Amino acid sequence: MVAWYTFKKHLGLTLVVAALALLAALPSAAANELSASLDRNQATLGDTLTLRVRFMGQRVQQDPDFSALEDDFEILGTQRSNQMRIINNQTESWTEWRLTLAPKRAGELQIPAVEFGGQRSEPLTLTVREPSSGRDGAARDDIWVEVSLSKDNPHVQEQVLMTVRLFTSVDLQAVELQPLELEDALVVEVAENRYRRQIDGVNHGIIENTFALFPQRSGELRIPALAYSVSLGSSRRDLWGNLHGTGRSGLRRLRTESKMLEVQPIPGEARGERWMPARDVELSERWSRDPDSLQVGEPVTRSITINADGLSGAQITPLGEARIDGFSYYPDQPQTDEQRDASGVRGTRMETVAMVPRRAGRHTLPEVTLRWWNTESQRFETATLPERRVRVQAAPGSIEDDRQAVEQPGASLADTGASLYRDTPSQDEPRVVTFVAWWWIAGAVFFALLSALLALMLWLSRRQLYRLTHTENAPVLDRNEAILWRQMKRSSADNDLNALRQQLIRWAQRHWQTDSLHRLDQIIARTDNETLHRLLRQLDQILFSGSTATDFDSGALLQEVAALRREKRDRHYGKNKAPLPPLYPEETHADT
Repeated sequence: MVAWYTFKKHLGLTLVVAALALLAALPSAAANELSASLDRNQATLGDTLTLRVRFMGQRVQQDPDFSALEDDFEILGTQRSNQMRIINNQTESWTEWRLTLAPKRAGELQIPAVEFGGQRSEPLTLTVREPSSGRDGAARDDIWVEVSLSKDNPHVQEQVLMTVRLFTSVDLQAVELQPLELEDALVVEVAENRYRRQIDGVNHGIIENTFALFPQRSGELRIPALAYSVSLGSSRRDLWGNLHGTGRSGLRRLRTESKMLEVQPIPGEARGERWMPARDVELSERWSRDPDSLQVGEPVTRSITINADGLSGAQITPLGEARIDGFSYYPDQPQTDEQRDASGVRGTRMETVAMVPRRAGRHTLPEVTLRWWNTESQRFETATLPERRVRVQAAPGSIEDDRQAVEQPGASLADTGASLYRDTPSQDEPRVVTFVAWWWIAGAVFFALLSALLALMLWLSRRQLYRLTHTENAPVLDRNEAILWRQMKRSSADNDLNALRQQLIRWAQRHWQTDSLHRLDQIIARTDNETLHRLLRQLDQILFSGSTATDFDSGALLQEVAALRREKRDRHYGKNKAPLPPLYPEETHADT
């Protein structure tokens, strides 16, 4: 029986190793993505602009074919960089190309789709204006500034882009812009671009600063004039790396014109709910495992990401909890992020929850919705993540697992067409009845008897093994229990909480002599120690939430487990045995 037990143990270990090797050989599920973006969507003929092409998923050394751009643009320069970042324990790497382009003509120009690595980017549109003959009819100077707003009457908390440009035809050694501060609005500087433009045949350098404004109350919002401090140089390289020799030097001060915003209040129909004004909102989800192959007791992580164009990550409304029976939920802290460029702020909020299935079967997670205000169409819209059906399998060796195996739909005798007779009636021919050969019947009976014999032998071996493991003096299991106890102490000393949890579950299976324990809440159900209950729940909370906390008191947990060991030892060897007789019995003396 011990040999049979050892064989089963080694067989299980072999299967686990094979499964891990197979998982390691599987390719990554993350798909490559190719995207393209411009530093701005409008330009003037003579400007230069930057096109960014990003290939997500892996680093590459080859370059895409950008020759299609040469129909409408001059490619003045190309730079390639490889980057990597880690967010919420997820690693991302990509290769990015930056192309400096100069439009060849005015009008609506198309940046064609770029193809690379089996992926294709979306085409982009650029509006190129004809250059003006001067500064709106005013006398042209060597240096001047202008300011523009993307919208004059936004709603409260809606993004407004303010663009400030400095034009110069002379060499500059330093440029300093006064910080923009508004009492009733949040100000975020999103981009600074430097490029060139031909104006009246003269080459001008342009410094463009873009700010995202988020008004916080309705009414008039005055944007004050901003001041530039400009240092002129002589016969030195300017901010663009070009050598000039104008012979002029000194400090110049320039001021922009002030602007006014008419901020609209939040619409009445939005009262009583969270307000999210944005250009676009999208919902997406990601699972750490295939949701169609979950298993009872095994945690899975679901991450829902909200992408909002025109909002910061802190402005995005949290999602409501969509919980169903049959799962335990351990939410993690939400992660917010944002990207900034000349088109504004794009915020991201990721909400992650660890889910532990508690019941096998098929479950339906409800759809996730988020209501938001479309600043382009001026109406409410709803972003939706469709309902998700997941399949949970029973834990191996559990009663539910056996029930699923029995209830697997199989082909019946009639479905397979197997019968003792093959009857093929025809309208034109007499019915012919053919008997199946006798050896088919004998073979079926033989295999049925063989299967029954093997099942009986397996049942007897399990019964004998059960008796062996439930004997009071079972040296193999006692020795294994002691080994697991030493492993738990080692994991506690190393602060390896994942290993401690797995070893604790295996120790509990030895302690209570059952294979049906697979989770810590099942250990809680078998004990009445409140301190142990609290420590086990805290351990699950830390592991399933993905927290990196190190203040868990594993030593206190081992003390409670040690109390369970002592209780079992006292029950078997202390209370059930009569006390030994005294070594030196007292003598009685009769009176004389």
